[in-house]
Amino acid sequence: MIKLTKSNAKEIKAFIEAQVFKKVTRMSIKSRKKDGGEIAIMCADGAQLVDKIAHRILSTLDRERAIRNTEIIIKRTIEDSQKNNDDEAVVIAKISKAVTEACIKSIKRLSRSVMLHILTANGGPLLIPERSPLNVNNARNFLMNQIREAIQIKGVRNIVLYTHAPCGAAGPVCMDIKEQLQLLFDAENELIIRFPGITVTRYFHVDYSSLPQPGHKSKETYFVSREAWEKLKKWGV
Repeated sequence: MIKLTKSNAKEIKAFIEAQVFKKVTRMSIKSRKKDGGEIAIMCADGAQLVDKIAHRILSTLDRERAIRNTEIIIKRTIEDSQKNNDDEAVVIAKISKAVTEACIKSIKRLSRSVMLHILTANGGPLLIPERSPLNVNNARNFLMNQIREAIQIKGVRNIVLYTHAPCGAAGPVCMDIKEQLQLLFDAENELIIRFPGITVTRYFHVDYSSLPQPGHKSKETYFVSREAWEKLKKWGV
């Protein structure tokens, strides 16, 4: 299992302090069909992949609404069961059935409104820049072709780039967080030139579970600010 290093954590802390990393509270979701859909490019890491997909499909408002609705469903089900003098096993079964039905209904609703194309590869967007040390034997070509097809066939207008730490692809080539960020911005620049009219958003996902940090959850997603990054570069950081 790849673990976050102290060096990684130190870099991440510095980028948070410089506001290059801004903790996500309400994500800008553009995966809805009405917004032109979205291509999400990310690493193929299983656990982090699930986290990221959930973020892209469900806005913070969606998640808050889902929690409130679940609480209401459970409360109503318990109240109805009390009126019927149901025993504990029956109450649990009714709650399970009610919550499951509500979840299925929500998923069906989302499936009608979401157009999310997920492209995964080891290294994710870090493969895109031609100079990337991960671009071995033109590994980026397949990814670029997939992006082109999604844009041309589906008319998707929005691309979100996710990189993360610890990253199994970045580690073997001794790539630090700063280099990952530079490649992330290089990837954005290349996509904007290659596909005029698209919008690109950048995120950095951190798994702190192996090296807990004060004030952070075990997993955090950060928006990556180009403005703050450019300021740091001007200062020669």
